[in-house]
Amino acid sequence: LMLSVPTKPDWLTFTDLGLGKGTLSGTPDNSNIGAHSVVITVSDGKTPINQPFTLNVVNKNDPPEITSTPILTVHEDALYSYEIVATDPDINDQLTYSAPTSPAWLTLDPTTHVLSGTPKDGDVGDHDVVIEVTDGLVTVDQPFTITVNNVNDVPVITDQRALVIDEDNGFILALTDLTVIDEDNTSEE
Repeated sequence: LMLSVPTKPDWLTFTDLGLGKGTLSGTPDNSNIGAHSVVITVSDGKTPINQPFTLNVVNKNDPPEITSTPILTVHEDALYSYEIVATDPDINDQLTYSAPTSPAWLTLDPTTHVLSGTPKDGDVGDHDVVIEVTDGLVTVDQPFTITVNNVNDVPVITDQRALVIDEDNGFILALTDLTVIDEDNTSEE
């Protein structure tokens, strides 16, 4: 007996093992979901016989995947912006994005999928962030840490006591005559 498979989807492979035996194998992907016609032909060398059948590939839920890489550092007083990109092999799945763990200075826009914000002097240091993307059945997450780097802030003079001097006299202005604020130092000078 001789076997052949004249009709089959491209993702299936027929291996003739001889003596009327063979294997039909393959792995369908999301693009192969649906009905596929298969015809196996058996011949004794004189008369071929066809055995048609339909092979149905049923969809199973595949998890989404976050494909973007987060930005891990930002300077204080500078805009942090990270556009989250995710894909799902299941064509009709709607993805939902969230940031269940993030510092208060960051917000996630649910429409643009952009995580953004501007850290201030008090935010200098490390901040844990977790981004989640779900297709409604499976949730995947992307944990990372953002380091906010300190930037030297210029001191600001906010007040000066009234100064009066007589003409022809020397003048000295002491730092104690001024109110100076330096965000990088917690005490006023």
